[in-house]
Amino acid sequence: MRKFYVILMLIGLSLIGCSTASITTMPQGKNKYTVVAISYSQSDALEEGMKKAHSICQTSGSTLKVLNTTTKYSGGTDQNLKHTISAISILATDKYVSSHDKDDYTVTIQFKCI
Repeated sequence: MRKFYVILMLIGLSLIGCSTASITTMPQGKNKYTVVAISYSQSDALEEGMKKAHSICQTSGSTLKVLNTTTKYSGGTDQNLKHTISAISILATDKYVSSHDKDDYTVTIQFKCI
């Protein structure tokens, strides 16, 4: 029964979707841009970076064409260890304790509006 509550809590937390991504946009000329998104998770950084890229192209009535995407993990602790710590915190305390920092992942998206 306890596993059921843990799974239910994890699903609930994933649906909350609070983004803490920090996004920087850098025009490169000739309708090319670079977006850098920094967040606690790779998926959040990528999602928020892509939203920003789409928004930039939509503003000019253009279509987004992704040229390159890179991801860098910058956390001080091994990322697998951080996931394990978070999972153990749920089992031990019935509370989710994130061991991730807001700047663990950096996603860089280079794109062009065509």
